[in-house]
Amino acid sequence: MFYKIKKFICKIFNIKACQCDDEKDPHEEYYLDVPEPEIPVHVEKKDHCDSHTRFIKSCRDCIAITA
Repeated sequence: MFYKIKKFICKIFNIKACQCDDEKDPHEEYYLDVPEPEIPVHVEKKDHCDSHTRFIKSCRDCIAITA
């Protein structure tokens, strides 16, 4: 509620110091924010831990990775 009142007062008196909390400069946004890729990226999921060559159902590390 306080935020809305503050925003309303800043809008009435055209105070830019209050308004810049939410908005970013377009140039700053271009350089600092990493956009999501347009093409989905496939991430390979591990089947088992690194201590052996295949999944073992009694291995706690393998169960933790697949869970």
